[in-house]
Amino acid sequence: MMRIESAAGAVAAEESACGDLTDDVSAEKLERLTAAMERILAGKPMVVMRGQTGVIHLALEAGVSRATANRAKRLLCTFAARKEKAIEREEPGMAVAVIERKKQEIVELREKFRLRVRAHRERVGRMAQRINALERVLDRERQEAALVLAELARLRDVIPLDVHRRRGGESGPRDG
Repeated sequence: MMRIESAAGAVAAEESACGDLTDDVSAEKLERLTAAMERILAGKPMVVMRGQTGVIHLALEAGVSRATANRAKRLLCTFAARKEKAIEREEPGMAVAVIERKKQEIVELREKFRLRVRAHRERVGRMAQRINALERVLDRERQEAALVLAELARLRDVIPLDVHRRRGGESGPRDG
């Protein structure tokens, strides 16, 4: 991690290297962009982007538009110079922090994935149980339908007789 004195000295050196470039943004936005730059260069950004530390990342980190970040020409020049020096020196505040953050992100993603897989397996298990229960019900319904069809087939072979009793108790066809 950089000490404050070295950070201030580095800022002064980079600002002189950026010549007569100006920041065409409000003081409040310039302050936000500067704070965002410091967080990124220290390896502790609030917004994590996959390996990108350019204008877009700076804008997102500061909570300003990309156009606003692009108007801060002097700050962008300073940012690029400090980024380059940090890479050349392999500044621990940037490289180690990024690696550690990525390792932690991998651990968190693995855990999240493991939990999701377990939840999906449990859900699939519950669905399989429901399917098995429905298959048993369907089998019972098929067996019952087969019995009903067999009974109907048996009843088709029986010829109903139209025999009615006469008033006197005699059996036989009715007189019409």
